[in-house]
Amino acid sequence: MNAQTIEELTEAIRLNPDDLESYISRGHKHSENENYDEAIADYTHAIEIEPHSTIYIHRGDAYLDKGEEDNALADYSKAIEIEQEDSLSLAQAYFRRGMAHCIQGEYDKGISDYDRAIEFDPEFSPAYYFRGNAYRDKGEESRAFTDYDKAIELDPEDVLAYQLRGDAYSDKGEHDKAITDYSKVIELNPNDSEAYENRALAYLSKGDRVQAISDLERAIKVDNSEA
Repeated sequence: MNAQTIEELTEAIRLNPDDLESYISRGHKHSENENYDEAIADYTHAIEIEPHSTIYIHRGDAYLDKGEEDNALADYSKAIEIEQEDSLSLAQAYFRRGMAHCIQGEYDKGISDYDRAIEFDPEFSPAYYFRGNAYRDKGEESRAFTDYDKAIELDPEDVLAYQLRGDAYSDKGEHDKAITDYSKVIELNPNDSEAYENRALAYLSKGDRVQAISDLERAIKVDNSEA
C-alpha cells in the first residue's frame, strides 16, 4: 500500500470511501510532502472510520510538524486515553507528547512523559536522549549525560544520540570528548556535513586550525550548499 502514489490512493478512496488504509497511507504521503493540512484531513477521515490510537498519533505528528502544539498534545492525549493494551503504542504517544511539551518549554511535563514512555518501552533509546535534552535545557547536565549514555548503550548506531552528546560536551568545554562523538557520527554517516562542521568548531576551540579547516573542506565537499 505504501508504494502507491497519491493519485492511486485517491482513486482507491473514490471507489471505496471507507478504505481506512488508503486514507492513512495518503496521509503519510502528504506528511512526507509537508502538505500537513491535507495529511490532517486524511487522518481525520481515518479516525471517523476507526478511532485507533495510532491514527491519533499520526495526526498529532502532522499537527506538531505544522507548529500546532496544542492540537498535537490533544491528539497524543487522546491516543493515551483510548489505548488499553499496546505498550509500544503508549510509549510512542507519551514520547511524542513529551516532545510537544518540550517545544512549548514545559520541560518538567516533557520529562514526565518521557519517563512514562520509558516505563512502557525500556529499550526505546530516543526517549532517553530526548529526555537528556530536556534535562540539559533545565541545566541538569549530569542527568542529561546519563540519558545520552543510556541511549547509546541501547543503540550504539544511533547517530543522533552521538550528535546530541557531542553538542553537550562542546557546551561543557570538553572538546576532545565532543570530537570523539562527532567522529562516531561521521563513521556512521560519512555524508553528515553538520558533523564535520561541529567537529571543526571543536578543533578550532582547541586551537587546531589545520584540522578545523580540513573538516570544513570536507563539509563543503559533502554539501556544497554549505560553502
